[in-house]
Amino acid sequence: MQPPDIDAAAAAVASHPGAFGLLGSLVGLRWAPGTGWPTKVANVASGTVLAGVLAPAVAERLHLSPSQISVTGLVIGLFGISIADAVTQAIRTFDLAGFLTRRFGGGQ
Repeated sequence: MQPPDIDAAAAAVASHPGAFGLLGSLVGLRWAPGTGWPTKVANVASGTVLAGVLAPAVAERLHLSPSQISVTGLVIGLFGISIADAVTQAIRTFDLAGFLTRRFGGGQ
């Protein structure tokens, strides 16, 4: 039995959009919202996941080359942490009861 090709496996991981998303997220920490380390770690994880999921979808839709996919992952990771933080803040501050009252009239 032949041992697995470690170089091929490492190249596959290193060239994955999620890896570039991780790099983008780490760079984005410089401007990222959030005060504590737990928030920053969550933002990096969010940027990485967004890049890993969205970059291949964007690449398929736009017919991008492998190098363009990597750049797409980097950019999504870079800005994904800010987007994830904005969505989280919007969810935290959303007044569901007030929305439902305004939407459905509140018994008028």
